[in-house]
Amino acid sequence: MTAPYIPATDSGFLAWSINFESIIDGDFAALGLTAGQAAAYTVLDTAYQAAYAAAVNPATRTPVTVQAKDNAKTDAIANARVLAQIIKSNPAVSDATLISLGITVDIFPPTPVPTPTTFPLLDLLNATPGVHKLQYRDSDTPLSKAKPPGAKLMELYQAVGVAVAPDPSTAVFIATYTKSPLLVAQDPTNVGKVATYFARWLTQTGLVGPWSSGVSLTIAF
Repeated sequence: MTAPYIPATDSGFLAWSINFESIIDGDFAALGLTAGQAAAYTVLDTAYQAAYAAAVNPATRTPVTVQAKDNAKTDAIANARVLAQIIKSNPAVSDATLISLGITVDIFPPTPVPTPTTFPLLDLLNATPGVHKLQYRDSDTPLSKAKPPGAKLMELYQAVGVAVAPDPSTAVFIATYTKSPLLVAQDPTNVGKVATYFARWLTQTGLVGPWSSGVSLTIAF
């Protein structure tokens, strides 16, 4: 069993986030994180500190600054939870390190999250000027909106060229999605080219499943 580890109050989260950011910034590799992940959280932590300061200062406290503080807090918490799960899944990280980060130590070992063995089925629903609308389902349950066990997100990649891309080797990351259908905006400079989409499932601990087949559509405006 685990207990909530992120403080509910704004001031409590401020102190928690500052400590969390300081540790992962200085020791991200040992925690199983990348430099990019650590840097991204630093940006979120810095934004929350600034927004919090503006929201609690009587001279700058307004409904707008309070809402900005709430938005910054939501963004930082969402990212912190993802990083915390990656760190907790790293067997090289000790309980003492988790405690120093402000992460609750599990009383009982967690059930391992399986690596996805299925893949997203992509469907191109329609194309409007500058936008492609896609839908995804799991390859094992194409009539359901449910993701496979352990999968939290779908990673979407896109390859743009004069012909259909045969595989995802040339595709670039677009975004992660939790809901379907979804919209992908297109670059006006790519009018007349072919966009080929590939996708795969992603767990909260960073495990990825196999690639989907590609689906393609000409970019039109």
